[in-house]
Amino acid sequence: MVKIKRSNFFQILKNNQGFSILEILIALFIGGLLFSTLNFGGNSAGGRKKVDRIKNQIESAIRFASDEAALRNVIVRVHFLLDKDPQEYNVQYGPDANFILPRNIVTDREKLTLSQRENQDKKQENLNKNFNNVSEFEKRNIDLPPTIKIVGLGNAESEVLQFDGEASIYVYPSGEKDETMVFFGTEDEVITLEVPPYSTTFASNYYELQLPQDQEPDLEDLWITQAKDLFTTWLK
Repeated sequence: MVKIKRSNFFQILKNNQGFSILEILIALFIGGLLFSTLNFGGNSAGGRKKVDRIKNQIESAIRFASDEAALRNVIVRVHFLLDKDPQEYNVQYGPDANFILPRNIVTDREKLTLSQRENQDKKQENLNKNFNNVSEFEKRNIDLPPTIKIVGLGNAESEVLQFDGEASIYVYPSGEKDETMVFFGTEDEVITLEVPPYSTTFASNYYELQLPQDQEPDLEDLWITQAKDLFTTWLK
């Protein structure tokens, strides 16, 4: 151990003038910028990681539904409760392959009157009576923070994008399934999951959220607006 004499120690302190006030302020400023950048990047990466986890689970549920439809020779659906908190989805099997789904079960609720919504809810309730939960696939709660959620489901055949209520992806014994686009939202992005009618290969895309410059953004409104634009482009 090296010993420093008392007189030499104080001489070192005297000679060491340290940093100037300006240098300290500059160092703090640069450190703050780095922290903000890292913090923002961490939130973005964390949000995408959580969405990817849920997205992968939903892909697995759709593949599972396809297998069940073929094995049971019945219609199977992945059923979403978009208004629940937390959101939920489940795999359910229905009647045999000859069962015909009611017309206009997929509708744009934004365009319906109150009475039309009530009639639509009754139609949905009656349809639900024909489906039962697949015991091997338990109900899944989608436990996500309020800044991350499933925004909606868009159906290619009906050209309807559902943001609330109940929505389903139907799978048939033939192997066909509803061509669907599922939308997810985070603080920074809108993420899409494209479900093809026959293939088991799903496509995902990530779109930077278009934040307004002149007002405090409402995430829900931003998600819906961007999802509508992406859905319209997808249908073309």
